[in-house]
Amino acid sequence: MLRVLPHTMDIPSFSGDLRVMAVAYQDNAFGSAEAHIKVADPIVISSALPRFTSPGDTVYVPVTFSNTTKQLITATLQPETEGQIKIVNTPNTSIRVEPGKEERILYKVVAGAMSGTGSFTMKVKNGNESYRDKTEITIRPPASLQKQNGSGSIKGGAVAEINMKTGFIPSSASAELYISKSPLVNFADHLNYLLDYPHGCAEQTISTAFPQLYFADLAKAISNKPGYTINVQTNVQAGISKIISLQHYNGGIVTWPGSSMSNNWTSVYAAHFLTEASKAGYQVNASALEKLLKFIQKNIKEKNTEEIWYYDSSNKTVIRKSPAKDIFYSLYVLALNNKADKSSMNYYKSKFKELAIDSKYLLACTYLAIGDRKTYNELLPKAFEGERSISSTGGSFYSYIRDMAMALNALLHSDPDHPQVGELVRNLSKELKTL
Repeated sequence: MLRVLPHTMDIPSFSGDLRVMAVAYQDNAFGSAEAHIKVADPIVISSALPRFTSPGDTVYVPVTFSNTTKQLITATLQPETEGQIKIVNTPNTSIRVEPGKEERILYKVVAGAMSGTGSFTMKVKNGNESYRDKTEITIRPPASLQKQNGSGSIKGGAVAEINMKTGFIPSSASAELYISKSPLVNFADHLNYLLDYPHGCAEQTISTAFPQLYFADLAKAISNKPGYTINVQTNVQAGISKIISLQHYNGGIVTWPGSSMSNNWTSVYAAHFLTEASKAGYQVNASALEKLLKFIQKNIKEKNTEEIWYYDSSNKTVIRKSPAKDIFYSLYVLALNNKADKSSMNYYKSKFKELAIDSKYLLACTYLAIGDRKTYNELLPKAFEGERSISSTGGSFYSYIRDMAMALNALLHSDPDHPQVGELVRNLSKELKTL
């Protein structure tokens, strides 16, 4: 005898068709059955609220009332809002819906000036019965994260006023103020960006650790993570270990763990970082650095070229094939390690006109690094001008700012009192402030 037992279960707020399935078995026999159940309140409420809105937006919310019965329904309406939205019009407070028909009422809803969340609830009362439908909405800024920064100076004993008005949404805005005797504080925002950079390829790892060799105090001061204190020594040493772990069997540095090919530019960048870190007293695996320098020496002999895209002095786009920029960075780093490749230096000296502007600076400073001031004076450009690189995401990853910084770094290290140092610093500072 088949006995049917009642079963009760809770379901979310729902209107539509439910399929109920049952499976039974006994010994080696089994069976199944299914049935469709219509689920609907006498009045089905459908609120067409958007998925999200922005502060200050106005949206029109159509609310549809469907009569699923065979009788006329007269009901009272009670719309409510919570959080960062509110209703600003006053439509009907009651509604009549014919059997099997539907009616629609339009509500004008305005989002507040703050970001956050809100909800729209429609309550319907029909005699002794009541029904409700609640829809939540997110109020979020219309644009992605934006930053504004500025800098300035103040003389001793003077008073300065800082205007912190930005026009940003108050609930989403925050501000930081750095005060220092060093002009390097002008670039605290850029250093902070590097310290918090979320990715970790070889180039990014070096870029995060390298500046901490020189700006340890500033790096500690600008850390803005709650409960987190920057340990510069630990960061730099961890960066060194990470780079060594990315060394390929041929001595070069791969971009990501598991990569099968080393990257020429990143390898030179790594060698420069490891060289400076060693000079600063950090533990650097001497054999790993030696192997890396041999890779660089071998790579120079291949005389690689790359396409250089830049704007000329008339702002016209120019594309030309030039000796690869990593070659001159390599020659410079080798000279810093007392491994100057004079034959390659002289070869590219004979092709000096073909070089990119930053390569000219690096080659000139390489000669000075080995004590040849005469050739340095002959080769050093009169100014960093004539071409403005268009940023590249391949090859030597060049950009106008990076090229200028490379030239400044080499000149500052080789000839810090040269008049061009001040000019390059001023120009580079202006460019950085445009980022």
